[in-house]
Amino acid sequence: WLLLSVHLSRPAIGGLEVVLLQLGSAVDGTEEQGAQFQQLGDLVVARAGEGTVLAMGDFNAEPGWRQFADFLDRTGLEPGPNPPTTRSVAGIGFAIDQVLAGPGAAVASVRTGPDAGSDHLPLIAEIARGP
Repeated sequence: WLLLSVHLSRPAIGGLEVVLLQLGSAVDGTEEQGAQFQQLGDLVVARAGEGTVLAMGDFNAEPGWRQFADFLDRTGLEPGPNPPTTRSVAGIGFAIDQVLAGPGAAVASVRTGPDAGSDHLPLIAEIARGP
């Protein structure tokens, strides 16, 4: 799986921790998926002390799946309203790509962008800063 964490700091926005990721297994409840969510959660909790956390990418899980829901509870990250379907398999759509925001921000909107030739649609999100 892939993970990149970047700290952005500007007077207008303060500290912002951006975590970009692609998790592996797409089967809820597997040991591999649990280990990835545990490591990702450890990073998010640690980075939250540096500023508002945004985490985005291919989670290979939907927010209602047990291990993803546990991760959201642990980190305080929240998805935007009505996460769109970004991946279809055999005509069934999945919202496995997400943009999540921690305390101090919110995903005001999220939508898919145009097909760029990937097996996933890109996400375009608007992030609102707040208390």
